[in-house]
Amino acid sequence: LPISSRSGRANGRDRVVRGRGRQIAVRRVAPAEREAIRQRFLRGESPAVIAREFPFLVTTIRNHVRDLFPVMFTAAFADRAALLARIQPSEAGWVGGVVDGEGMITVIHQRGLDSLAGRISVANTDIRMVEKMKALCGGVCRQGTQDPRPRNRPLYLWTLTSLPEIGAFCEWIAPYLVIKREHAVLLAEFVALRRARYRKRGTPARAWEIANQIRTLNHISLPRIEPNKQGLKP
Repeated sequence: LPISSRSGRANGRDRVVRGRGRQIAVRRVAPAEREAIRQRFLRGESPAVIAREFPFLVTTIRNHVRDLFPVMFTAAFADRAALLARIQPSEAGWVGGVVDGEGMITVIHQRGLDSLAGRISVANTDIRMVEKMKALCGGVCRQGTQDPRPRNRPLYLWTLTSLPEIGAFCEWIAPYLVIKREHAVLLAEFVALRRARYRKRGTPARAWEIANQIRTLNHISLPRIEPNKQGLKP
């Protein structure tokens, strides 16, 4: 079926919408389905993954596990902090040097959602560096966009994208940083703001201020990012 549009429920009646190459039922979630969704989320599956197995939109899945976000955040944050605490000081100093020299600590503007997301990454042409970063700190490794010029070597990336991982990493790495210490402190504050508003809509005004401060520290010569009226919250 062609992907044409999405529509919601009208006058309380069940409808079928088209999205992501399949038809999705818009109806009430049965109690048994809700419990199954919550159990899968607690096992670590994301709402997007769960939605592949149930005939509901990702937004519907997310709404039914929203109250579990603080619990999952706290558990994931504690697990990541415990992992980082086991790293030897000499290796922690190495990680700090890599982040200072090859890393990027930033907040990106997701224009389609009019929201903000934290990012920490390290890029290098030697895959051994990013693999060691993953072994020590977790995260994800992947190959970056290939430069078409034949003499250039492939670029490899190590990234952290989830809020618990970013928050724990910033608090742990800040004392080992020199150039990007202020970046890490600001991003840790950003994560704390997002954590406090996990069940609320909108992005607090202070988060937009932090995003622009970090962009300035990164010498990004772009206009200030501003939310629309719906995205700005006090």
